[in-house]
Amino acid sequence: MSLTSTAAYVARRAAQKEKVRILYRRALKDTLNWAVHRHLFYED
Repeated sequence: MSLTSTAAYVARRAAQKEKVRILYRRALKDTLNWAVHRHLFYED
């Protein structure tokens, strides 16, 4: 692997991780917004 392809791979992985992080947070937020039994999700 050349240096440029390695750098491109690392950049793609970082972008993918950021996208997954955003999707996960949005899904978690939506789940908590739509949860009828919030006490199952929130610890007192």
